[in-house]
Amino acid sequence: MTRGSLGRRASSRSGVAAVCSGAVATISRCERVAFFVLVALATGAGACTLPEVRGRVIDRDSGGAIAGAIVFERFEKAAVLGAPPTTLHARFAESDAAGGFAFASGLAPPRLPAQGRYPPRYGFAHPDYGLVRGVEAPAEGAALVLRGSRGAIAERQALATLCESPPREEWERTIRERACGPPRPSRPADAR
Repeated sequence: MTRGSLGRRASSRSGVAAVCSGAVATISRCERVAFFVLVALATGAGACTLPEVRGRVIDRDSGGAIAGAIVFERFEKAAVLGAPPTTLHARFAESDAAGGFAFASGLAPPRLPAQGRYPPRYGFAHPDYGLVRGVEAPAEGAALVLRGSRGAIAERQALATLCESPPREEWERTIRERACGPPRPSRPADAR
């Protein structure tokens, strides 16, 4: 490598040597990492905070509280050409005796703000109400209210399917563990 070449780089044990106007400057690995972190933060791809979310889970028919519901908040990655969206991040809470639940504010995982994603969607699972999902976040300042009905057959079938099928994503595994109870032992095919 010649000293006078512009824009060329030569690698060395201590880092990358940048050659500009005949001067050689060595950039360490730590300096390179710091540079990329600063670029990521400046472009909005850095850490962000998920807000605190509070709400209630109630019975759609009676208006009564639903205690013991496993409430979830899911952030989905934007789907491409009809493929189902994948979950980037999920948070879970359990409703109390008054039906109340809360997700504490906290740092989002690093990949969440950098990916194209949909706004969070909410739902809950309860053995008596099934799997209620697809509820959008309320307008800012409005309360999040999740409603379920004991008579909703589709939601009960959705939970039964989730409990009996192998989970595709981690959020499904968590719901399965917390809302479905212990797995049923399978019967051998020749046992009648």
